Amino acid sequence: MGEAKRRGSKEFRVSHAIESGKKRQEPIGQIEYINRTKAMFDPLTTPSEIDAIVKDFCASLSDHMPVMLECQPEPWSRQQSCDGNVFRYIELNGGSAVCGYIIWYTDQLYVEAERHMVWTDGSVLRDVSFVASGEKSILFLPDQLKFDERPGKVRHAVNARDAEIIHMIEAHESRVQVLRASTEESWNMMPSYEQLSRRAK
Repeated sequence: MGEAKRRGSKEFRVSHAIESGKKRQEPIGQIEYINRTKAMFDPLTTPSEIDAIVKDFCASLSDHMPVMLECQPEPWSRQQSCDGNVFRYIELNGGSAVCGYIIWYTDQLYVEAERHMVWTDGSVLRDVSFVASGEKSILFLPDQLKFDERPGKVRHAVNARDAEIIHMIEAHESRVQVLRASTEESWNMMPSYEQLSRRAK
């Protein structure tokens, strides 16, 4: 048997070398974990442009194109209750709901999709909710599924080390039972845009 046959195919050797390299990586310690999560999450904001990373991420979630929307909350809109806000707006003005994701981005490092709902009259989209951080606009990615038919959050780290940390975070989340408030409960619990605006003055 020749030397090449004993070592296996080229594809096998490349794959084995990659896996061996992964095994030799140092485990992620507490300080690295803290520093990397801060680097990914602290600057997270509305993308200033739809670059290749954002475009590819959006394409992995929906056949639709993302659209920039101005936040136009009603005074009665509740914090973290986009579905309740939209249903209330429909009661008052007609129209219908469009589900999808808000896209958040830390430039060249990390991108995240957060489940969201906006209002439409059939041609115009309007975000009748608001972001607690004070963002004036969002990048909204529509899809054709119901609000609860998709995960509440989808994450993507650009480099492998950060992807490992995201995997750790999601593994922890999968072990912790989180009780999600219903639309009505969220509406009754959360402060309104008007209340938060008064506190900010």
